[in-house]
Amino acid sequence: MACYRQPGQSLTYYEIDPLVAKIALDTRYFTLLSQCAPKAQIILGDALLKLRDAPNGSYNLIVLDAFNGDAIPMHLVTRQALALYIRKLAPGGLIAFNVSSLYFNMAPTLGNLAADAHLIALKGSDTLVTPAQLEAGKLASIWVVMARNPSDLTPLDSTPHPGFTWERLNRQPNARLWTDDYSNLLGVVKPFSAPH
Repeated sequence: MACYRQPGQSLTYYEIDPLVAKIALDTRYFTLLSQCAPKAQIILGDALLKLRDAPNGSYNLIVLDAFNGDAIPMHLVTRQALALYIRKLAPGGLIAFNVSSLYFNMAPTLGNLAADAHLIALKGSDTLVTPAQLEAGKLASIWVVMARNPSDLTPLDSTPHPGFTWERLNRQPNARLWTDDYSNLLGVVKPFSAPH
C-alpha cells in the first residue's frame, strides 16, 4: 500500500501488534515504508478503537486487510463497525476490504452490511494469475469496495484489467445482519474440497 501513495497523500496504518510495526520499520527486512512512505503514521492498538479518535470525514480510502488468514476479527465487520468507517470517510471516499481468504467467504456478509447502510458495494476478483505473475510474487485476490454513490466506484469499474472482474453485491434475502451482538462464522466458511 505504501508504494501506491501519490505525492501529497498521507498514509496511516492501524496495527494491533507492536512487533509487526517494529519489523515493518526495520530496513534490514523491509524497505517499502522507508522508500515509499517515510512519513507514514503508525497507530498501535485495535484499529476499531483507535479509529474513533480520527477526525470525522478525514480519510479518502479506508482499507481493511484482516480477513485473509484462518481467523477473522469479526468485530471489524459489523453494522456498528461500518457506521464508524462511514463517519471517518471523506465525501467521495471508498472503503476496501481484502477478503482473499482460503477459508471464509466474507463477500455476502459485506454485501448485506453495505445494503443496510445504503452503500454501493462491488466485489472484485483477481484470481487468474499467470505462472509468470506467481513467480514475480503476485497472488490471487478478492476485494469488496464500498462507496456512498455509484459514481464514486466508476473509476474501478471502468478500468479494464485482464483477469479482473467486478460484480455488484446485493443484500441476501433472509440473511441476518452481523452486529456487535451477532455474527455467524460458520455461515461464511467455504466448502472444503479434498485435494485430488
